[in-house]
Amino acid sequence: MQPNLATSMHGEKPNPKKNTAGRPINGPENKRSSTNTTTQTLVIPTKHVLDAEDDAATVNWGKKWRTPTNEELTELRIHCNWEWTRNYNGTGAVGRIGISKTNGNIIFLPAGGYRFSTNVKSDNEDGGYWSSTLCDNYYYRSYSFNFRDINIEWHHSRRFSGRNVRPVLIKK
Repeated sequence: MQPNLATSMHGEKPNPKKNTAGRPINGPENKRSSTNTTTQTLVIPTKHVLDAEDDAATVNWGKKWRTPTNEELTELRIHCNWEWTRNYNGTGAVGRIGISKTNGNIIFLPAGGYRFSTNVKSDNEDGGYWSSTLCDNYYYRSYSFNFRDINIEWHHSRRFSGRNVRPVLIKK
């Protein structure tokens, strides 16, 4: 089902001169247009990865950090054995422990829940981690790596909903 392009997910009228991040779009290579039933033109970005100024890791941690791509999170998911824990290293932290199948390295992803409006939901029950990869067919969504105690899944979620970010250090 196609989204109603007459209003944004928050009910505001779209600004045809700005992308979903609220910045002006600088040229036809970065957009495609769609005319909706109210004859407004909505500019839909065609980029596939967030720009640095839209990347939560870069904005909050600095230029040496970024949010991992869909490909990187998929690789992490596939190349690790995952275990659920309710007490990571005696800290009381709940989440998933990933153990690399190739070198035994360990990564811990806390089950930080997600934010919906002003509320945190499912804290200590599930974890969702953003990728910087945008969905092709749903410009307002990004891919995310999600888990609970019984499963690990790959979704695309609305970008305005809160998910965790596990920053990646940019090596040069």
